[in-house]
Parts: sequence; structure tokens; C-alpha cells
Amino acid sequence: MIGKRSIVAILAIAFALAIPLASFATPGAETTPVSKDHLDITWVYPYQTPYPEAGTKIQKYIEQKFNVTLHLFPFDTWTDEQKLTTYIAAGNYPDLFVRWGWQSYYDNGVIGTVDEKMVRQYWPSAAKAIDGVNGRQGWETFKSYADGKQIWIPGVSLLGDAPWVTFLRQDWMDKVGMSKLPTTVDELYALGKAFNTKDPDGNGRQDTYLYGGMHDLWCWNYVWAQTNGAYGYVPNQWIKENGKIVNTYVSDRYKAVLKVYAKWYKEGIIDPEFGTDKYATFTAKLLDGRLGADFNMYNSITDPNLPSNQLMKKDPNAKFVPLIKLTGPSGDYGSWSYGPLVWATAFGAKTSDAKKIRILQILEATDSDMTLYKYVHWGDLNTDYTINADGQAVVNPNVKQMDIGSNIFASIDNQTVDKNILLSGKKAVDATYGAIKATKILRNQIDNAKAEWIAQNDKSADFASWFSIPYAFEVNAITGKIDIDKEWASYVASWKKAAGQKVLDAVQTMPLF
Repeated sequence: MIGKRSIVAILAIAFALAIPLASFATPGAETTPVSKDHLDITWVYPYQTPYPEAGTKIQKYIEQKFNVTLHLFPFDTWTDEQKLTTYIAAGNYPDLFVRWGWQSYYDNGVIGTVDEKMVRQYWPSAAKAIDGVNGRQGWETFKSYADGKQIWIPGVSLLGDAPWVTFLRQDWMDKVGMSKLPTTVDELYALGKAFNTKDPDGNGRQDTYLYGGMHDLWCWNYVWAQTNGAYGYVPNQWIKENGKIVNTYVSDRYKAVLKVYAKWYKEGIIDPEFGTDKYATFTAKLLDGRLGADFNMYNSITDPNLPSNQLMKKDPNAKFVPLIKLTGPSGDYGSWSYGPLVWATAFGAKTSDAKKIRILQILEATDSDMTLYKYVHWGDLNTDYTINADGQAVVNPNVKQMDIGSNIFASIDNQTVDKNILLSGKKAVDATYGAIKATKILRNQIDNAKAEWIAQNDKSADFASWFSIPYAFEVNAITGKIDIDKEWASYVASWKKAAGQKVLDAVQTMPLF
């Protein structure tokens, strides 16, 4: 979605090859010419399928400019996580590794340490961006919990707080006579009933639903964000409730929203197959006109891969409208976001300092020089892409981005306003800022990553069940296979046992965000 997932270009290659390296550096950056020593670098990074072939023109340009050979290993975090797992399990070590900043990669010896001074010298634009996130928080959050060493360099996105939203089918709303965007849970319930009973697709069958599921994704239980937020709930957060820090999986608010979903499921508002459908099935159903809502971060609203955008391209009559704020019975509302700290960059456990410096020089150049930034994202201006009246870079219809190697660096740079406009257009960027202001982001009140790390390293805990127990309970509760009230105490006890007493005690004394 997610994606978090984006793209941009420059002048002709002949001109680009003539630009001296020093011109790629921001003021204060390391301008020492690249060493004459040729380096082989394994570049492991997220990339939405289909993957680029090796040896594209953008890859060749970077290799020639920085005297390296890049061994690219792209992986799709939405559909191909197993590819990365298998690669690492086979004993392969990245030199550059871009991922969510998980501790386990360091604990398991996949990645090594990061020298902050080296980052400040060779990738100063990143250091400046990280410094702008609540002082030292951006750095401290990505240190090892085991030994306190820096292990990740976080990326920073100004639009990282774009809320997860629900995209409702406006054309269905019009057909069922409820064109006004719902503002309360009761109004959304009424709309969901209409979607199910008033045949908005006109096929004469009662086979249309408001909500569908995507249970093969990590965010399977985050997607109904506006309804969750109306009860103050975001999955797997640590919050203060009844005077104690508790995980939302065992919170009163989770119990409350489950009862709502159970009612909606029974009345045909939720797809009967939501609990087993995978993302590909969800997408197919949306494209087939069976679901009335899509879900993603607001700043993905122009992403052509978003299922709702795919449907609007397929069916010109289909229209979607974002639902940003939904108020619950107690006046609660909100959503969740990735936050300003996004994809993080690490070095492999066996990466030499020479390779680290060369990688940082490449990242500084592709991050800070807008000419090079555009080229590595989109290729050659006019030949591969144009910039529309809204300031957005648009790939030419005859160009396949994977064929030219664009987006290899897309998840690594730090997003500024100018970059966001190139990626999404000024209207979308302005609207995203508006969406951020229109709702509130429901956040962890402690360091959730540290809590999970404690549980993962507690031999008496069962960390895998941390997520599988809520998954089973949620599906069974919504589909009516269990009585929520009768089974609640047993469920809470089983989850706490899986989490382990160490983490349940530790969270009580952690600093509050």
C-alpha cells in the first residue's frame, strides 16, 4: 500500500554523464571524489513487482558515476516477503539493506552498526532530516535495544503522518440515494446496509458489501481504520487504560469494536469471506464490483496500483471519495499512520567501511540533487516522462519503469515538499496536508518496537502467538462462532501468557511518548 510505494527524471544521459560528482552534494557534504577502487555492492531494497531486470540504463549510469557494480535484490513487501526470507536464510548478506527498522536483523547478524559521524559526513541531507524529528528521537529509536548501538538510518517523510483512510464508492452512494459522506458510525452502518440490500451494481443479486478482508497482509486488521478509530482503537498499540499500560489487543475498546463488526457481519455489511480472503482476492472483488470500500494511506490517493484507482481506470463510471473522519458513539475518532520515520537503511554485517562510504555518497547524490533525483526515479525528461500542470511527474504510456530501472532508489530518499509534488502533484499534496489536519493520529504511548523485542527475547513467551491469537479471536468473534463476552476473559489470559510477564511488567515503566 502501504506501501507505504513511488517514482521521478532529468536531462539527457549524455549531459548527465558530464556532471561532476561534487555538484551532487549539498552544502557541507563530503565532496571528496569517489575512490578509483571499484566496489561490488549488494543492494537489497523494497520494490513493487514486476521487478526491474539487471543492467538498466539508470543502474548503469549510477555504476559508472560511482565506480561500482550493483547486485540488485528487489523484494515486494506486499506479495513476496518469502523471497527476502529465503535469501537471508541462505546466508546472503546485503551491503545496503532497506526495510522497516526491525531489531531482529541486527540480533540475527544480518546487519551491522551505523556510524552516525560517517552519515553526517557522507549523507548530510539525511542527518539534517533526522535531526528535525523531535530532536534525537529519530536517531534513538533506531538503536539496538541490546547494546545501544546505531543500527538503522531512518528515512523521513513530511507526509508520513498521512492517515490511513477508507475510500468509499461514491457512485454506489449516489445509486442508493445516500450521496452525503457519512460522519458517524451509525451513518456508515446505514450506508453499508444500503450497499448490501439495494443492489448498487445492478446485477439483481444481493452480493455487494461495504467491507472486505485481506488476511495475508501484515495490516489485515488495520484496514477498517475509520471504524476502529471511532472506538479509539488501533491494533497492537500500547495505551493507558484504567490506570495501566495495556496492549489494545486486550483493551476494552477492542472488545467494543468487535461487537460492532459482529453485528455488521450478521447483517451483510461485511463480506462473508473477509476472514480468508487474501489481498489478491480482495483486489479482484473490488475490480469485479462486489466491494464498496478500498483502504490505504491518504497520500497513496494517486497511486495507479491502488485497487480503487485500477477500478476507475477499468470503469469510468466508478468513483471513490475518501472517508477521513468518523465519529463513534462516545465522540471518539482517529486513524493511524506510519509516522514521519519511514523506510530505514542499514549496512550488512560484513560490509566494509569503504563500501559504506560509497553507498552513502550514492544516497547523498540521489537524495539531494534534484536533477539526479528525477533521473533515478523516472529516467529522461520527455523521453520517459513529462511533468503535468499540477507539477507531477507522469510516466509516458509507452515506458515501463522496470525496463529503465526507475524506483531503485525510491524508498531511500528523504521526502521534501518539492519531491512530494513530483510524486503526487500539488493538489494531492495539499489535500494530504488537509487530511492530516482533519483527523487525529492515534499513536503508541510507549516504544512498541522495544516491547516486542522484549517478548521476542523472552524464552517463556510465545511471540508468534502475539498476533495469531488475536487473528483467530477476531475472525471467530465477527463471524459469530464465539460469544465475545463469554470468551473475553479466556482470550485476554491467553494473549497475556503468549506476550510474557516480562513485557507486561516492562511496559509499565517505559517512558511515555
